[in-house]
Amino acid sequence: MNIGELSRRSGVPAYNLRFYRKAGILPREKDCGGGTVLLMRRVRLLRSMGVPLEEVRKLASGQETLISVLFRQHYDQRPGTPDWVRQAADALLEQKASFAAFDPEPFSAYLSEMPPEGRMPYASCPWRRYFARVTDNMVYGAVILLLFFLFRVWRGPWYIGLLEMVLSILLTLCLEPLFLHFCGATPGKALFGLRLRRADGGKLTVREGVARTWGMLLHGQGLYIPLYSLYRLTRCGFDCNRDGRRMEWDYDGDGTPYSYTAPLRTAVPRVAGFAACLAAFGLAAAVGAMAEYVPLYTGGVDAAQFAGNFNYYIRHDVYPDGTAVYLLDKEGNWYKAPGSGNIVVMDFSGGEDRLPPPFTYTVEDGAVTGVSFTDTREGVSYTGLNQGYIWKIALSLSGGWNPVGNVTLLDRLEKEMDAHIGEGYAFEAGNVAVSWDVSMEGLEDYSIGYFALSGREGAYTQTVTVRKIR
Repeated sequence: MNIGELSRRSGVPAYNLRFYRKAGILPREKDCGGGTVLLMRRVRLLRSMGVPLEEVRKLASGQETLISVLFRQHYDQRPGTPDWVRQAADALLEQKASFAAFDPEPFSAYLSEMPPEGRMPYASCPWRRYFARVTDNMVYGAVILLLFFLFRVWRGPWYIGLLEMVLSILLTLCLEPLFLHFCGATPGKALFGLRLRRADGGKLTVREGVARTWGMLLHGQGLYIPLYSLYRLTRCGFDCNRDGRRMEWDYDGDGTPYSYTAPLRTAVPRVAGFAACLAAFGLAAAVGAMAEYVPLYTGGVDAAQFAGNFNYYIRHDVYPDGTAVYLLDKEGNWYKAPGSGNIVVMDFSGGEDRLPPPFTYTVEDGAVTGVSFTDTREGVSYTGLNQGYIWKIALSLSGGWNPVGNVTLLDRLEKEMDAHIGEGYAFEAGNVAVSWDVSMEGLEDYSIGYFALSGREGAYTQTVTVRKIR
């Protein structure tokens, strides 16, 4: 017989039953039988009559007799004692009843609500709960960022945002019940001194944790649905601030409220801890964003791996949904990407759809150590340095598991290319050497590209070489 059924049959609240089990009055669940219901009805009667809990515990263990316990209560001398309590005590004394044999049924009609044995206090503390939830969301978000980094998920396409929302829900449903079951608090609650318990002081079961977490996600977070989530958070904030109102998910399956305790009052360590979590999450988000520039293959790469790295950057740089128009093969030639359809490349020479220049690889001991290309165009009114190709080649050739180093290399490349866009130039950055030569006819150099003079058309040739030097 489980706690719920025993509560229905005996009339004793579930949280009282759990407390009686801890106190040694109620047998273990596997030992509960039909006699347990009668035992709890007797306990209910005596506690409603005001018999102290310790006396009831001694009666249940056989250390005391019912007659001696009732004599010590002196009901006839207590002012304000209800008449039914005096009558029940007199009847039991007259019968010389024993705890293991008396029938509580004749007095059941007079029973009042039992004392809430073991029920813990409830601390509303809405702001602490709010910031604890924010902290938990940051923890779960950091886990998702780590997963995206490990599985190389690019966050550009819209559907990745939807995937992130679904993963946030699933991760919260998986982790939070385990935190509540084993620790009695989530990371955010622990930081802000909050403890979540059942009414009897016990930790939530995993099933209770799942039910509570789902209720929180649905009614509190709005399943992270934009606008609706903001509405639910605002609504719950007002409800929690008003008279300490409990949330919809603050009850177990029997309708018994859970308990929040907040024993700690020192604010400075909590604020400092929250600030540290916020900084750590910001750092994780920044590293996660920079990690998108880590190539698929690191170290010494062969021609196929170089092409794989380059195409990885192509997909993440051209269109928001990751669609690429042209991809590079291991021979350095270009081909129309599957699924690109009739998408037209807007290139530097006015928008015609033409294949990019082929790449030439320098290979030593099976590894690509250098890449070069020559781009020649005639009859153009505007063009520019192929900066996008240069940084993709540099990272594909030399990038490693160092997100900060890769972003630093990108920054250096961008500055040098912007400063020397219209002239031949060579420099070293990180572990690559980059050089280009530019020749123009009928074009004039501006800071953003090369423009034709007075409406004329011009021609230019650009040769770029990127070598790995370390």
